[in-house]
Amino acid sequence: MNVDEALATVRVVGRPPAANEVSMLVAQTLADEVERQRGAVAHVRELHRPDPWGDCPTCAPDPEGDDLPYPCPTMRVLESEV
Repeated sequence: MNVDEALATVRVVGRPPAANEVSMLVAQTLADEVERQRGAVAHVRELHRPDPWGDCPTCAPDPEGDDLPYPCPTMRVLESEV
């Protein structure tokens, strides 16, 4: 449930939501988003693991046709941001 859906549910009872209700809804929505993002990062890490030759099998070869060595550009960005 997102914040808009939760607020719509609160409005059904015929009163505006209390500040603590809104705070709890926002906090839960943010926590849900953090978990979604963690799952996405874990998925990217799983896809961009080095193969036995030390290359990233997920990334396309470079312009010369060589495989990209690990860490690939994706993993370098991910590791610098997370």
